[in-house]
Amino acid sequence: MRKTLDLLNDLETTARYIATEVKHLRDNLTKLPPQEVKPFHQDLQNALDTLRTIAYRLYHLSVLSTKDEDNSGPNLRKELGL
Repeated sequence: MRKTLDLLNDLETTARYIATEVKHLRDNLTKLPPQEVKPFHQDLQNALDTLRTIAYRLYHLSVLSTKDEDNSGPNLRKELGL
């Protein structure tokens, strides 16, 4: 269990680091002319695709960890306020 909690802590720390770097990157890129920003687009798209895959995996693990809860579509929409 300890190793699992360490992994969760590392995931959370990494997520905070990513958020900080995104903020710095946004600040820097908004200062550049559009033609200099364009080369970053594909790398940013790849990073976004990777993060979405990770988010899906974490969501799936979260659902699996709450087997006794009602994870039906209507209940999840209600929890998310949709």
